[in-house]
Amino acid sequence: MSFKGSPSVVGTAPWRFVPAAVPEWEPPRHPPEWLVLDRHSARPFKVNRADAEAAARCLRSLGNERLGLELAEDLAYELRCGRRTWMMLFNRDCLQAESVGRLAKHKATPVALAIRNEQTGEYSIAYLALSSPGEREGEVQLSIFRTTGRLAFGGTARVAGECASFAIHAVSRPGAFAIELAGRFEERSLVIETALSSPGIVVPKREPVPDS
Repeated sequence: MSFKGSPSVVGTAPWRFVPAAVPEWEPPRHPPEWLVLDRHSARPFKVNRADAEAAARCLRSLGNERLGLELAEDLAYELRCGRRTWMMLFNRDCLQAESVGRLAKHKATPVALAIRNEQTGEYSIAYLALSSPGEREGEVQLSIFRTTGRLAFGGTARVAGECASFAIHAVSRPGAFAIELAGRFEERSLVIETALSSPGIVVPKREPVPDS
């Protein structure tokens, strides 16, 4: 699975939750193995609402490279983890009235995460957060993929009315670092309760096997 695709958007649903670039995605068939964060060595990372100028600069640098998402211009959050800066951008359709409650009933692409090039200041989308209804009432499965299609993070959310409480962790894979991100989204506002990451890579990267 790759998210490089047509920038057009599927319009058959009553609202355009899933872009045409990811029309047939499925949540993982088997529960991923999550990395356990060592809280003794963990470090906090900052999550703050981006000011209008920073959000606009991010969207301008993305240009048409938005994977078919209609991204909101008036709501974005900046994440700073170590030397890296990210921008959390929201699918405009997922900010409509009663949209949070619908996450428990329909697949959606609620969030895109863009990373900033520290040399140029330009942004590019690095991850897509995809959601699907869980097995239990009000439960939502969260799967955060790289644009190459590799699952990197995930977790669950609980929806009650127009409030979604969530917890996100990293998938155990070579080169991964552990995170713990928890909070809630309600009334177009993100409230972060926990934002921690490991100081470095937890799972060593695979070393290439030398030719014999």
